[in-house]
Amino acid sequence: MKRYFLEELTLNQQLFIKHILPRVRANDETLEVISRPPRAHNKRLSSVELPGSLVPSLMRMTSPSDGGPLQQQQPSFIGLHNDIGCEHIAEALLYNTHITELDLSAGLVTDRGCIAIARSLMVNRSLTSLTLSHNSIGDEGVLMLASVLQVNPILRSVDVSSSRMIISPIALDRLRIVLTQNDTVRNISLAPQPKPTSAGSNNTGRSSVVSRTTSAVSSQSRAQAQKDMLLSQSRLALVSALNSIHLGLKEFLRHDSDGHISREIDCSKASQQDGRKFDREACRILCSALAQDQYITQLNLSDNNLDNECAQMIATLLETNVAITSIDLSGNSRISDGANILHDALIKNHSVVSLKLVRCNCASLILEKVQMLLNLNREHIAMKYEVLELLKRKEAHTLCRVNVAEVFPVDVLGYPGIANRKQQLDDESMDIFSQVLRADVIVTGLDFAWNVIGDSGFHTLLLLLKRNKGLTSVHLNHNVITDESIKQLSFVISQIPCLSFLDLAFNQLTAEIVPLLVQILRKAPALHKILLEGNRIGPRDRDTVSFFGLLNEKCSLELRTMLTTAFDNLSSMSVMDMNSFYSCGNWLPDGTTMQLLCFSLLSNTNVTSLELEFNDIDNKQFHALCHLLQTNRSIKRLNLANNLIEDVEYFVERDGFQLTHLSLRKNRLGKQAAMSFARFLRKNKTLVSLDISQNMWGRAGVSMINEALPMNTCLRELEISGEGIPAELEERAQYSLTLNYNTVVLPPN
Repeated sequence: MKRYFLEELTLNQQLFIKHILPRVRANDETLEVISRPPRAHNKRLSSVELPGSLVPSLMRMTSPSDGGPLQQQQPSFIGLHNDIGCEHIAEALLYNTHITELDLSAGLVTDRGCIAIARSLMVNRSLTSLTLSHNSIGDEGVLMLASVLQVNPILRSVDVSSSRMIISPIALDRLRIVLTQNDTVRNISLAPQPKPTSAGSNNTGRSSVVSRTTSAVSSQSRAQAQKDMLLSQSRLALVSALNSIHLGLKEFLRHDSDGHISREIDCSKASQQDGRKFDREACRILCSALAQDQYITQLNLSDNNLDNECAQMIATLLETNVAITSIDLSGNSRISDGANILHDALIKNHSVVSLKLVRCNCASLILEKVQMLLNLNREHIAMKYEVLELLKRKEAHTLCRVNVAEVFPVDVLGYPGIANRKQQLDDESMDIFSQVLRADVIVTGLDFAWNVIGDSGFHTLLLLLKRNKGLTSVHLNHNVITDESIKQLSFVISQIPCLSFLDLAFNQLTAEIVPLLVQILRKAPALHKILLEGNRIGPRDRDTVSFFGLLNEKCSLELRTMLTTAFDNLSSMSVMDMNSFYSCGNWLPDGTTMQLLCFSLLSNTNVTSLELEFNDIDNKQFHALCHLLQTNRSIKRLNLANNLIEDVEYFVERDGFQLTHLSLRKNRLGKQAAMSFARFLRKNKTLVSLDISQNMWGRAGVSMINEALPMNTCLRELEISGEGIPAELEERAQYSLTLNYNTVVLPPN
């Protein structure tokens, strides 16, 4: 007889004590298993033949496993499933070397009986399976079993599930710690603990009030205790399962000398021992264990013959795990189609930066896509977000923004996996971004401000600009770009026809590259603006660069040529006639274009005549011209006829003008302007010709000018005619001028 079934009857207890225990003590090799009789629903034992002589057909008791509370037909019927029976069995097991299984489930065994059995297992080296489920075993019994597992290398299965006592997380953690060093226990079962019952309906009103006042604190403590207990149970079940599959999986629970958890799990074929192997079930357990893990960073699953279903498990793991950074799946040839699954998982995962798929028979195209996502996981999360959006849309008018100083659509600082990625983009980031845009992606703008991109990254962007013909704006402010980058740009600018905006503010540029920037703007008429604030470049140099950018934006080719000639101070230009450009629509004077005109003449010494007739120049633009005339002393003739000027006070108050000929004919000058001109004529020493005819002077205005003429000694020509001006006033003015011929020496024309 190899198996003896315990029956919950007094007669069976007598038979056991009289016949079976002596055989156990005598180490009878024919007796190997002591367990409960099989039931119809227990298929594991349904095929075992029952020894009829030892299982008499007598009155039975109903156990909790049968669906109800334990009931006895007679008070004297105690059965073997209690502490006394356990003590008898424990005494016999001290001398036995053949019993391999012991089942004392669904009885009245408490910590006392469990401790008795455990003490015998300190010596016994034959028992491999112990079942104590559906009893009343608590912390003391579990802690004693933990002590047994420290010294017993034979026991492989322990079942203490569905205990009527609550096993604390402390006892469960102690058992887990022991199992991390025990590699033989393949199965250890502890059922979920029963939930606390609510108070009965017969509570007094006072107790209900007290219960309500403490409900918040008690509910929080119960929730935390339940959470700790479930965590301890899940880790304990995992350790025992790992013993039966692959010992390498236990590494993430083994503590080093400092008390830290190991960061790597090695489940490769080379690490397999004792016939264990890492198969599909092992992969399922591993992925379930690591779903919320925050410690393991490296996972080696190479050469395990995993299939696509395992790849799906790993992909599901990557949806929740934010700690793993490296996975090695090399040599798993059956995982070829799983590369697509892993690719989709990496789109949402932001922590994995290394995934080895060598010798997995994966297509080269999908491997390139996987490598692209791994590279993006090393970068700032904003870059991956933008790249995935670009690849998803593939449409024009798209701005790629990885500006880490701005508010981003996702929580960058609190994003999963942020600790494993860069806080700013660098030169390597530009290499990766350039590889991404090799695909059929149309980008019109790049915003890489507030990063650490240098000359190497800028060179990569130039290559990208040459390939991507639709890229029009690039923001690179607040980086570390130097003059070398501008030299590179000057060589390739002719191959970048669409670039219109380049922000290089707050970099490391110097004034030495300003001539290069001017040359770049002259070669690229589409480039309208280059921002240089915050560099080691002075205001005048920055204005020069802005001038050529505005020329490209506001002026036609002919007008741009004229203003550039004036800026270069070429001797071939002495008269600057803007009338022809205005008449054909190539010159539309406004605040910006007038500033361009004035800036082009600011340092010019060859232009002596400026023609601005019929240009709709108003007071503000006239003020800009007055400011120019204070600096430029070479302009002698200024024609502003047929414009919209009303106020000349700004002109009169300025000193130092070298004008000899001024025409303000047919503007909107009135009595106030006449008073200003009267003051001007009293102090002017250079003007010899003044045309202010066809204005709105009136009789009073002309009279004020006539009163000032006797005090002017250089004016020779004056046109003051107009509607409503009497002839005698004009004659008086001409008479005043005749006196100047004898006293004024005319300057050469």
